[in-house]
Amino acid sequence: MMEDEVDKLIKQLNPKKYKDETRRAAVNRLGEIGDSRAVLNLRFRAKYDLNKYLRKEAEEALDKICERAIRNLNSPDPNKRFDAVRTISLAISTGYADEDKKKEYAEFLKKKIFDVSIKVSESASETLINLVSYEGMNYDVVSLQCDRLLRGDDTIKISALNEIRSALVNGGSPLRFMSLAQILLTYDNPKVRFEVVNTLGYVRGPEQKNAVSYLTEALKDGDWSVRRGAVDALGYQFSEEKYMITTLGIIDINSIKLRYSEWSKAQSLLNGLALKDPNSSVRMSAIRAIDVAITKMRSTRPVTWFFFNMADEVGPCVNTLIKALSDTDENVRRTAAESLLFLKSPHFGMSRSSLLEMIWDKKAMKAMLESAEKYNDKKIMEYYLRFKSLMDEAQRHLSDDVIRDARADIKGFPPEKRENIEKLLSELTKKETKLEELRPKKLRA
Repeated sequence: MMEDEVDKLIKQLNPKKYKDETRRAAVNRLGEIGDSRAVLNLRFRAKYDLNKYLRKEAEEALDKICERAIRNLNSPDPNKRFDAVRTISLAISTGYADEDKKKEYAEFLKKKIFDVSIKVSESASETLINLVSYEGMNYDVVSLQCDRLLRGDDTIKISALNEIRSALVNGGSPLRFMSLAQILLTYDNPKVRFEVVNTLGYVRGPEQKNAVSYLTEALKDGDWSVRRGAVDALGYQFSEEKYMITTLGIIDINSIKLRYSEWSKAQSLLNGLALKDPNSSVRMSAIRAIDVAITKMRSTRPVTWFFFNMADEVGPCVNTLIKALSDTDENVRRTAAESLLFLKSPHFGMSRSSLLEMIWDKKAMKAMLESAEKYNDKKIMEYYLRFKSLMDEAQRHLSDDVIRDARADIKGFPPEKRENIEKLLSELTKKETKLEELRPKKLRA
């Protein structure tokens, strides 16, 4: 068999086990066979073998293999075309191809993106993406895949969207994809729409705002898998650090409001899905998206932004998680409890910006206890006890100095915003709002 012969010949390249005559014969035979598996080993021998004649012959064998690969790109056999693309990819990645050859190979690969075989097309696309990412060559793989997306059936469309995601992750421009995304979100096949929303989660740069807008609309999709995909993509968008961090230093309130406007639009829909979507998987995904977004805001926020938005944006989200503790589905309830616990993670500590959180933390703690006892859920009770321990620690660090510093932070806020936060701060100074000693009942065995 040809495969067995190739494996045997590759082993015969080892100078510790075989004489030079045998190794040189193996090199020449590998060049005649033209299998892509030989490229890596031949390239190594061409560069580093101690025998100068073998080095030259290995280089010539590589020439033969690559020439055969170019011919096989048009073979009627998809396996031969795939092996040809793989050969070209290895020739580039191993450094065999110089700059002129890379450009020549890239032109062949661009054509193979439209190959009827999905595995050939995807292999060609991945090689081009690597040329852009690691070789600095200028090829718009996203646009090429968009052309393929428009021409192909649903299977090709899904494959093209996967490759577009890969290109975006590696720095590809989303402009061409974004020009098609809104139309594709109305496509009749939900599997295609799911891949579209998944891809929108990877859009960065100036088009990111539009991507979030499209994802927000997709939360209303009639198919539950698309809604869940949109929720997950939004969670990924809002968790992306560059998206959440505002400019440090002197902070302009209006610019902060503008920067987070997309989150405001998506927030009410996410809250609604977390509580009312008929599919429990969507509800759980919405809870996780809310959790991830708030967590990233807290860990990357300037203090001023978090204070500014606490009452209007973060509070309702925490209230959603609290309400989800009464969900009819056990997994949804546990997801909500776990999210509330994670939001109370001790690495946030006690600071001016964590003061207001204590208002919702107290509500959350009560709701977790009630949920654990109502549904006899030991897992939620475990979350509650860990949550209460963190709350007790936070209470010990609450001081008048921290509250005074917080009041100084909000002096530049608009009057109505300042009044709302003052009310919350006042709640913390009242004796009756000190943490109650909530003692859990013993759950049924």
